[in-house]
Amino acid sequence: MRKKILTILVGLIVIATYSSVAMGDSDEDTPNDEDITVNHAPNAPELIPEKSSFEDEVYKCTFKCVDPDGDAVYYKIDWGKKESNTVDLIEDDTPELPWFGPYESGEEVCMRHKWKERGKYTVTITAKDTGGLMSPDTELIVSYSHVKALNGFRIINLFERLANLFPILKQILGR
Repeated sequence: MRKKILTILVGLIVIATYSSVAMGDSDEDTPNDEDITVNHAPNAPELIPEKSSFEDEVYKCTFKCVDPDGDAVYYKIDWGKKESNTVDLIEDDTPELPWFGPYESGEEVCMRHKWKERGKYTVTITAKDTGGLMSPDTELIVSYSHVKALNGFRIINLFERLANLFPILKQILGR
């Protein structure tokens, strides 16, 4: 009789163990496949040329970035350094550029910048999603050649001031 009871108990333990495994009972710490989500890096920012241009002396740059997961994105823009023919041997110690955002995935963003001097600049735009993954950089080359025009009144005023400082200029100008 003891043998029979022992066999029944072992059978019940085996059935209970099998049914809990078959029904998906597991430790709470073990993630299910449904709980695991994969984050994808955002696509490279896309420049919108028809909305990017100079207005007066300020460059208006319009772009957008789509994140495959629909995550919001942040942007970092390096407005570039003036290109030169010389090699800069000094180590670059510029501070880390700030991130702007967040913006909705695919939302058009417009940033403005004004350079201090004429030249050719390489602008670099990078996106980062809320999960911290970064996009490939988007680069564009901008030629800044805007020069303020002096109106005629200012030039005449300048010559009159110089003529008062240098009497010989008065004779040349006939005043």
